[in-house]
Amino acid sequence: MPKVRTYLASWGPADVFVNGELVYEGLDGHMMYTGRSRDADTYAIYSKDRKGFFSPMDPANYSIANPDEREIHFVAHSNDEDSGNFPPNKVWIHLNFTDVVEVK
Repeated sequence: MPKVRTYLASWGPADVFVNGELVYEGLDGHMMYTGRSRDADTYAIYSKDRKGFFSPMDPANYSIANPDEREIHFVAHSNDEDSGNFPPNKVWIHLNFTDVVEVK
């Protein structure tokens, strides 16, 4: 992820269920409520010139799609390493929720 304004974040253990069935247990979980980093049409995170995509190998080259809107990120990953993956974990789940409504 590029640098984003985060309004709320949490960390803790995460169990992942699919259709009521436990698929992963005891993953490391992380949630962030942030400004919208992903494009509303393509869901991509673009480079500064918006001609390419954000790359963690060039972390300063990013654009934020709409800092006045919000999105929620949920990440869960295992501690088991897999050097063939990036990030280097055997299990890595990153869900983005872009249809967010603030309730006050």
